[in-house]
Amino acid sequence: MKLISVPKTVTSSKYTLKGSTSEPAKVTIKLNKTEHTISTDKNNAFTFPLSLSKGINFISVTIKDAAGNETSSAPLSTTYATGSVYIPGSSSTKHLPN
Repeated sequence: MKLISVPKTVTSSKYTLKGSTSEPAKVTIKLNKTEHTISTDKNNAFTFPLSLSKGINFISVTIKDAAGNETSSAPLSTTYATGSVYIPGSSSTKHLPN
């Protein structure tokens, strides 16, 4: 399984998780306590729109191939930040959506 990296911090409640597998598979995506199962497309890729909650969001991905073999990602997390935050490498803060 190959996942496009998940940023540590996002400034929008919408984020699209993207990845691929080496063969057709069912993909189970768990966001916090909610699970969604989708199938890979004809190129063995998948995308899934996440609706993030304010603060830290925990994400896990498990793939299951036709033979029943399962592979899981390492635990992932991203923070949906609102308000004002310091941007590393910048001398200012950025106002984020509430």
